[in-house]
Amino acid sequence: MGGLGLGALVLHVGPERLHDKALQVLPGLGEVVVVPEGFHLHQLAARLEAQGVCSRADFLAQAHEPALLTELRIEGPSVEGYIHPATYVFERDAVPRRVLGKLLEKRRVWLDAHAAERAAFTERPLTELQWLTLASLVERETARADERPRVARVFLNRLADVEGPTRGRLQSDPTAAYGCWEKGEELESCRGFRGLVSAEMLRDAKNPYNTYRFAGLPPGPIASPSEASLLAVLHPAAGDELYFVADGTGRHTFSRTFEEHRQAVERLKVREN
Repeated sequence: MGGLGLGALVLHVGPERLHDKALQVLPGLGEVVVVPEGFHLHQLAARLEAQGVCSRADFLAQAHEPALLTELRIEGPSVEGYIHPATYVFERDAVPRRVLGKLLEKRRVWLDAHAAERAAFTERPLTELQWLTLASLVERETARADERPRVARVFLNRLADVEGPTRGRLQSDPTAAYGCWEKGEELESCRGFRGLVSAEMLRDAKNPYNTYRFAGLPPGPIASPSEASLLAVLHPAAGDELYFVADGTGRHTFSRTFEEHRQAVERLKVREN
C-alpha cells in the first residue's frame, strides 16, 4: 500500500461539528449540554466537567465500568457510540451514573426502533455494536451527507476484501487517533498527541484501534454517530470502490484501484502546494 491508506494525507481526526449553539444555564432547569454528531467520550467528558455537571475522570470511569456495560448489554469496551447526539439538560454536580443513564436513553430508543432494519441488512450480518462501530467511522471520515453512503460502501468493500489489496484493513486515520484518546501515553506513539495523526501512530501495532495494522473493525465505536451515518451503513452506495482521499475542497475522491487512488493523492499534493 506504500503507506497511502484512506486518509494518509488527511491529518485531522474527523470533522468537528461547528453547529453547537451557545451553551448556557437555564434558570431553574439546569445546565444545557450539547452532544454534537461525531463527538467522542473524551470530548464529552471534558465538556461536562467544564460546565460543572460532573468530573471528567469520574464520568470516563463509569463509561468504561464493566458492571454497567453488562447491565446495559453493551459488548464494547465502553458506552462509546451509545450516546445519541442531542441537547441535554443536567443538574450541576450530578452523579455520573445518572448522567450516563440520561445520555444513553435516546440512543436505545432509536436503535430499538431500527432493529428490524438492521436485521434486514443481509449483505453482511451486523451486530448492534458492529453497526455502531462502522457508523462511527463513517461519521468521523466525512460530514457530507451525500458522501456517507459512499464511505460506508468503501468500508464494507474493504471488510469483504480479505484476500485482495487491502487485506480487510480499513486504514482509517480517526481509529488510530481514538486509540490515543483511550490509551494515552501508555502508547509511545501517542505521547504528545494533540489530535493530529502521525505516521508513527499509523505504524503502531500496540494500538488496538489502529486499522492500518489490524484487519476488520476496531474494538468498538470511536464516536457518537449521527442517525444519517447509521442509516448510511444499512443503505450504502453501490460500487466496488476501495479507496478515498480528501480532494482539498472539503470533499473526497473515491477510487476503485490503488493506481487511481495514487493519482488522486498526487492531485491533492499539487492543490496543497
